[in-house]
Amino acid sequence: MNVIRQIVEVKNHKLSIELPENFDAEFTEVMIFPKEEEFEDWRDIRKNYQ
Repeated sequence: MNVIRQIVEVKNHKLSIELPENFDAEFTEVMIFPKEEEFEDWRDIRKNYQ
């Protein structure tokens, strides 16, 4: 089973998730949890997940 975990920024109550080319699934299950603020600078986190 392929699992992708990402931290994404919510903008205007919307999320954008881009899947890798090799993720071949017709349907996915999405679970959304609020992220605990444990990082000092969110810009560094976003760079790692883009």
